Amino acid sequence: MATNKIKFNSRAFRQILVGGGTMRAVTDAAYRMRSHARGAVVRSRIGEYGGGRAIAYVVTQPKTPEEAEQQREALEAAAHGA
Repeated sequence: MATNKIKFNSRAFRQILVGGGTMRAVTDAAYRMRSHARGAVVRSRIGEYGGGRAIAYVVTQPKTPEEAEQQREALEAAAHGA
């Protein structure tokens, strides 16, 4: 029986994690989520953990507790594909 060995190419994998295509895909997903919550903004960058990777997040800026709850519910539904 033959034995197979797999060698992990760390440099190539890092290029995928921080590459332009990955950053676009992650940022596009954040913008799709943001479209469900009025007044929210998208931030994206290369993270500093795990050797770096593309990250994006949606920041809400509610003026009232009711607005905060509405934004949270809208973003949660968008994240779960509802």
